[in-house]
Amino acid sequence: MSLVGKRILLVEDEITLGETLFERLTKENADVHWTKTSSDSKQSLLEFHYDIILLDVGLPDENGYELAMWIKEQSIQTPLVFVTAFDEPEQRVHGLELGAKDYLSKPFQIKELLIRIQNILSPQAFNQSIQIGDLIIDFEQFLIKRNKKNHTLTPKESEILRFLFLNRNRVVSREEMLNTIWKDDQLESNRTIDNFIGRLRKYIEKEPNQPEILVSIRGVGYQFRIKEKS
Repeated sequence: MSLVGKRILLVEDEITLGETLFERLTKENADVHWTKTSSDSKQSLLEFHYDIILLDVGLPDENGYELAMWIKEQSIQTPLVFVTAFDEPEQRVHGLELGAKDYLSKPFQIKELLIRIQNILSPQAFNQSIQIGDLIIDFEQFLIKRNKKNHTLTPKESEILRFLFLNRNRVVSREEMLNTIWKDDQLESNRTIDNFIGRLRKYIEKEPNQPEILVSIRGVGYQFRIKEKS
């Protein structure tokens, strides 16, 4: 995995973790700027363009949620990932509501963080057809195949599945799905998402009531869970 040419703003006041992340991201050929306070981060964001922001919540001057709100108010479009020990469902929801693309809880494996960053920065890179065990999803043909049985997806089912796959292994909130897939249609609700996921599980999961691929994250949303090749 390479992050060559990518500029990353790392906002982390914990020295040991900050050093570890800085060294590993630099090893992946990223251009990393490490700040330890909200005020320094704001100054950096006003002076430089970044490809992604990795943001801790527990900062010494103001919390990461407040910084995320400021970023949103400044109309800065840089993708944001919370990397934090704050892991209650309502905290995750709050972070995603502030516009974060992902929310990763400490402790975590560095490789997992790298995969999530790669998925956000290069979401378009995927095949039109994917295979997971005996399951084949053909996005181009709107088909799900398993054990010689085919199921034709509706355009909306395919769009939802494609969006979740593009964001695989990260938690996607219902609000993000509504805003991305339905955009300004105010008639749709979180229940709409749940109904679609319920139908898709019948086609994808071996045991729809015990999903292993389209996994619910309580109080937040859904995750397309798939093992990435090393």
